[in-house]
Amino acid sequence: MIPANLPVMMVLSVGFLLVFGMCLGWAWSCAAMAAAARARSQALLGSEVKSFRVANANAQNIDALYRVAIFQGQFLDWRSTLIIGVFFVVGSFALGLMRANAPKLMVASIFGTIVMDVMLSYGPLFPSANYTLAYNFLLPTGCFLGIAAAGSVLIFPESINSTWTTSLVDTCLTPVYERIALFSKLLRTPPPSSTSTAWIDQHDAWNNNAIAIAIGVNALLGGMGTMELEASVGRMSAKDYYSLKPLLEELASRSLGLGSLYRGLESQALRTLRDTKGIIDLQAKLQHPIGREAPYLNQLRSKIFAAEDKHAHSIATLLPRFANAVDPLLIAMDEALLGAMTWLSVANTSRWKRLKSDQVAADYEAQRERVAALERAMEEYRTTRRLEIFAPFQKFFDLETGRPRAELKFSPISLMQVLSASDALVGYATTILNLVARLSELEHKRRVNKLWMPTGLRKIGKLAFSRHRSQIDGVTGDGDDPDQVVIPFSDSASTLIDGAEKEEEELHFFLRQRNEEKKDPDVRAPRNAAQRFGGKLYGIVRWCKTTETIFAIKYAAVGLALWLPQVLKTSAYFTYVNKGLWALITAQTFLSLYAGDQIMATIQKIAGTVVGLLYGMMVWYIGNGRGSNRIGAAASLFVFMLPLLALRNHAPPAQQQMAILTAVTTVLIVGYSWVNGHLATLGGTIGAQLAWRRALLVIIGSVASMIIMLFPGHQSSRLLVRKTHSTCIGEIGRIYMALLSHWIAEDRHDAKKHSSEELVQPRPEATSLEFDAFTPAIQKEAREILLAIWAKLIGTTQHIKESRYELSLRGDWPAAEYKSLLRAQVIMMQALGSLGLGLVRLEPAWRKMLIRSTAFLHPNLISDVSSTFALLSLALREGAPLPQATPGPLLDRLLYHDKRFKTSSDEASNQILHSADGARLGEFELTWTILRDERFGTYSSTIVSLGSLLLTVDDAETAVKALVGEVYMPGYDYLMDRARQEL
Repeated sequence: MIPANLPVMMVLSVGFLLVFGMCLGWAWSCAAMAAAARARSQALLGSEVKSFRVANANAQNIDALYRVAIFQGQFLDWRSTLIIGVFFVVGSFALGLMRANAPKLMVASIFGTIVMDVMLSYGPLFPSANYTLAYNFLLPTGCFLGIAAAGSVLIFPESINSTWTTSLVDTCLTPVYERIALFSKLLRTPPPSSTSTAWIDQHDAWNNNAIAIAIGVNALLGGMGTMELEASVGRMSAKDYYSLKPLLEELASRSLGLGSLYRGLESQALRTLRDTKGIIDLQAKLQHPIGREAPYLNQLRSKIFAAEDKHAHSIATLLPRFANAVDPLLIAMDEALLGAMTWLSVANTSRWKRLKSDQVAADYEAQRERVAALERAMEEYRTTRRLEIFAPFQKFFDLETGRPRAELKFSPISLMQVLSASDALVGYATTILNLVARLSELEHKRRVNKLWMPTGLRKIGKLAFSRHRSQIDGVTGDGDDPDQVVIPFSDSASTLIDGAEKEEEELHFFLRQRNEEKKDPDVRAPRNAAQRFGGKLYGIVRWCKTTETIFAIKYAAVGLALWLPQVLKTSAYFTYVNKGLWALITAQTFLSLYAGDQIMATIQKIAGTVVGLLYGMMVWYIGNGRGSNRIGAAASLFVFMLPLLALRNHAPPAQQQMAILTAVTTVLIVGYSWVNGHLATLGGTIGAQLAWRRALLVIIGSVASMIIMLFPGHQSSRLLVRKTHSTCIGEIGRIYMALLSHWIAEDRHDAKKHSSEELVQPRPEATSLEFDAFTPAIQKEAREILLAIWAKLIGTTQHIKESRYELSLRGDWPAAEYKSLLRAQVIMMQALGSLGLGLVRLEPAWRKMLIRSTAFLHPNLISDVSSTFALLSLALREGAPLPQATPGPLLDRLLYHDKRFKTSSDEASNQILHSADGARLGEFELTWTILRDERFGTYSSTIVSLGSLLLTVDDAETAVKALVGEVYMPGYDYLMDRARQEL
């Protein structure tokens, strides 16, 4: 469970948790025994001892008979047994709560439970308190930790700093590097059509890469705090790595936005191409589909696509131009990122070497040149190469005046999609540039290896009780809370940057935008002490109904059920001889918070146990084939354990349970066979006899945990998935409203400062403008919340798989619908990321144009979108059907509000020229200069993201209706068709 090749600090910290848990269980058991000794009847005990001595007065081996009498229950007293039973139930409940609420203390909880099970199962059988039963665990544990620590220091000298660096390169920067290659390949792939699905065929590659980046960054940032607890030798300290934290967060956010081009065209194609790559037609599952679009919109799109093909500026024509334009930038990104990864790897593998100063200086100069080359390539792309994209549109403008030709019209939809991808790429490249520049700065600053001492010992308690799960945690769902999104990247839900001084108003501003006013609809606010006490009492009752509390109750209940046979006089001896304690330990350790997790983990653990039993018998009989001897047994165990340890170290996290149980069961079979073959024990068996008993007890324990799981109150993994998606959709809706609040705040701020500002030609210094309302600290907090939602959604992928194994007699698990809902939420977050980026990069005049001259931020449309988010979240949480008459399709609502939007110019030509899917883009003349302005690209990205958000919310509504159903309203279809014809 704790291999010696883990970092030294990790071995010590996990070993400390192991010993802490054992000592906790030992202390509680000693208290139980002391209380039981006081409750025991001394008169009854004296008579039982006297009767035993009289009955065995002539026996030759009185000690052996005394041991048999103990385990036959001849000295049991119901008073002491009752006291110990109470202590057992309370202790099991407390350790179950620890396991459920503090996943990082799971090792302490499990081993504390095991020690308590042993002491309180055998304690009532002894006529006097036996406080030393835990020695059988603590002495070998101490030997193991000493050997593991020595092996970790002498054989595998690795620090968390080193492991974190390896993970930074392998699990974070490598997927980022691969995403650049995926983007380059994507630009050379024909866009999706009825004759080509090569674009959609890349779904798995993009999806797996996004998951890899999310998991990698989440694990890195979650494990960053432990790096400050150790002393390490190397070029960079924990503080140096901590300075990369905001850059890694931004990199994860930008990588999500880089997939917007793929996701956007994929979604557009999947609305016409169904049953592709597992994306089912959910509209076909609805009795009353909502996705039909207005005939006007379909006709407009057909005209636009025909005109684009005629004038050679369709998306299929623009993508190759875009690819040629960005090639030097992508190559420079590759080289700079690869250079940074190489330096990190070299610095990590040369911690104990004396570095040559000339080579270090040469490597630094080479990397500095790569960083400079990336900066030049990005500047070249933004100023010159980007303009190659606009070549097909030159014929639509008078080059002398820059104004559009009156006789030629074009639609900028495909161009805006490409410009949106260009804007995302620039943001991605800028983040990579900042990251490699920071690493280059550290390379220059840290030229020699140093000894770095611990700097974060004061955070040990906070790290231990945090609910964030790093890469070393288990794969069960323990600790997952479907009702809240925890920000794992900050030290708390409201902390932005550790150690930085921030004003309180700035610190909580974005969170205040997300706060909701909750009221109890059944009571008013308490007015006196009695009502306040009643409120506290009600809170305790609600706490008793939580998933964690119910788990702890069942944890204690299943333990009590299997504890009783060991302390009843009629079954004590039989249970002891046949090692019934194993069934008790198995039942409690197999129990999980969520049913799907438990079933999946039980299958893996039973499979690991069966393989371990067979493997253990093979090892035992090979090592003891010609008489039992220490050398043969030890040599056989050493040789055959090597592949099991390799399997345990390299198994994926989802399969580690099986690998661990295989190794543990093998050692158990060989160890108990040796002990039972050389020492006189009650019921001692070896080899196959021991193996089948172990298998039977594991089955009994797993069946007991399954039975207790079926009792009411156990949390279903399917319910976990549904509630998690409900929470995430609600949070995405709150982020949408908070971002729009900042857009409005910026507009109000700009109205005061620039009351007469007009749209002007681009200025070189304009892109570095910073605005007061959406400050960098608030941007960081918004990004952390967005990434926390992304990480929570990625976590549901495993639960969606596990839910298939959950027992259900009502029907099959609708996995496809939840996958579609997951995909829709990822696209929503991409859109919100672009919306936030536009708020940062757009100048006041452009932001004012979007707010005041388009319907995208119309208050009635915002009301429709926010209402839809709330409806979807509540419908999923309650499992209630949605009404057919919902605000969607939201694109129809956009067209409705746009048609009634008053502008200074309503000429038909201008409307077509400045529209996307029939909605106006703004009240300005699209000249040749403005078209090529980089700010128009950011503006286009914002427009595309808002349109994508509307379409994706409709897709999410379709998925939710396919899950929860809908309430049909006769005549509503007729009204919708008539309203669409009026558009």
